[in-house]
Amino acid sequence: MSPTSTEVIPEVKPGGGGAKRWTLRRYLVAGVLVWLPIVATIWVVSFMLHLMDRTLLLLPVAYRPEALVGFALPGVGAVFALLVLLVTGVLSRISSAGASSSGVRRCSIASQ
Repeated sequence: MSPTSTEVIPEVKPGGGGAKRWTLRRYLVAGVLVWLPIVATIWVVSFMLHLMDRTLLLLPVAYRPEALVGFALPGVGAVFALLVLLVTGVLSRISSAGASSSGVRRCSIASQ
């Protein structure tokens, strides 16, 4: 063949099966991208529930759920934390409503 020929000779890479390897890698990455958020969410939720249950140890022994009911109630810390968040939100709305009705201008980062 002459050097002026326009015929393209395909390049052969050693090992072959390159397309199969890339397909396998795509499947592995897709599997990780599906399972990683699921596992991370389960881990964070279980960690937070455990942490919230531990906050009940700050209560006096007589007021702990185990002393009131007679057996351990897992998840009571989550309910307690939810109630604290709810009361905090209600109080903040009441205080901000009072401030806006008295003529004081509210400043919110979310509205900017």
